[in-house]
This record gives sequence, C-alpha cells and structure tokens, in this order.
Amino acid sequence: MRSVYGLRFCLVTMVLATGCTALQADPVDVNPADWTTSGTTAVSLSSTANSLSFSYNDTNYSYGIDNWTFTNTAAANQTLTFNWENSGLFSWFETSDVVTAFSYNSTDGETVDTLVSNSPSGNFDELGNETLTVYAGETYGFTIKGSNYDSSRFMEGTFTISDPESPVPEPAAGWLLLTGLAAMSAFSLLRKRMA
Repeated sequence: MRSVYGLRFCLVTMVLATGCTALQADPVDVNPADWTTSGTTAVSLSSTANSLSFSYNDTNYSYGIDNWTFTNTAAANQTLTFNWENSGLFSWFETSDVVTAFSYNSTDGETVDTLVSNSPSGNFDELGNETLTVYAGETYGFTIKGSNYDSSRFMEGTFTISDPESPVPEPAAGWLLLTGLAAMSAFSLLRKRMA
C-alpha cells in the first residue's frame, strides 16, 4: 500500500513541477543600443526595464509620405510576443497612419504584418499585441508611414513595444497536465480495488 502512495506522491510532484508551469514568451529586445532607426526625421529612444519607445516629430512636414523604420538583428531563432502602443498626432485633414511589423528570412524573404492602417483625425492612441517570428542573424522591426494634407504641417508620434505582463501557457504543458491527472485517477481506482 505504501508503494502506491509513494508512486502517487511522485506523480503529483512531477505534474506540478512540469505540467503547471507556464512558458514565458521570448522577451522583446528593449535595449536602445540594439536598434537602428532611420526616417524622415530623427528618432529618440527611451526605455524602461520591459519597454522601449521610439519618438519622432516632423515640424516641417511637406505633403507626401513621412516614414520611420526601427530595425534590430535577431540573436537567435525566436518567436517574440509583445504588446505595442502607437500614439500621436498627424494633424487633422486627410491623414493616414500605417504601422507594420516585419521580419526578414534569407530563405523565404520578408514577412510583413500590418498592425495599424487608418485615417485618424486628431490625436490617436492604438493598442495591440503581436507575435513575430525572427531568425538568427536576420533583421526585424517596425515601419511607420504617415501623411496629411493639413495646413498645420506637422506630424508627431511615439511607438512603444513592451513585454507581455503575463506568461503564455505552453500547449504541451496542458497535455502533460491532463495526462498526469488521468494517471492519478487510474492510480486512485487501483488503490480502491486493492483495498
């Protein structure tokens, strides 16, 4: 009888140690030194422990399309999961705001995901989350494109990326947990039959 209890204790410990553990998403790189910026005007970067902000301001906008690109090189093959926030003011008349996330792979080329595509009039503040697969030694990043036909002649904004606040459960851990619970039920039935 003791061996059944010992086996059950080992099984419960294994399930709790492995099956209930959540897998933290690969962290997004928030070190400003790792990013390269380019665009219509200069970009300033600011960071916290888990976020990075790219701020831009065109005070002498002439009609056309302004664009800014923020690029990094992946250290390893990873799937990055992150939150993003896009805020700013692109004036009021006939504005456009397009934000994309991109990842380059020398085998398959470039993958582009559109995060934002709209025509805000006045201030905007858009939030979302994204999962982006990146490849070791290859570039990835974000592009912001904006335009307006307003006489105010300015565009300004901030794009921020940050780590998700909660871990992402690993699907395999869920199956392992279910398998462990099924095994515990089987051992419980076995114990009842032996009694």
